[in-house]
Amino acid sequence: MKEWLDDIRMELQTLKSCVERLDKQIDQLEQRLEEAGKHLEPASATAEPVPVPPTLPPRGFNCANARTSLRHGFSLNDSFRFTRELFSGDTSRMNRLLDALDKAGTLETAIGLFKDEVLLPDDNEAVADFMELLRKHFN
Repeated sequence: MKEWLDDIRMELQTLKSCVERLDKQIDQLEQRLEEAGKHLEPASATAEPVPVPPTLPPRGFNCANARTSLRHGFSLNDSFRFTRELFSGDTSRMNRLLDALDKAGTLETAIGLFKDEVLLPDDNEAVADFMELLRKHFN
């Protein structure tokens, strides 16, 4: 039960960081709009200034495909499953590996870190699924 609560807390923290990042992007866009409005001068005294549209994230943008943290690519089910099957229920061990993987510069480095930590064969279904998420994250 405690492991489930820890997993839920981890997922909530992930969601909070995603919301915080999106809030920062909104603040940046609002600031750009304000700056753009200051630089525009109406063609005449009675004309309304034309607002400059903000640079929006690409269509289909979501937290899962933002390259900030590998854990954003995990569903809640993935997180529970990987914790249980790859890390013997040890959430903190998985979190430490995810932090290290986020710092890895290349897919090859990340795969090496993963294989050093998770001593299961590559034909294990959970290992294969985790490796696929790694590939998606680094591509």
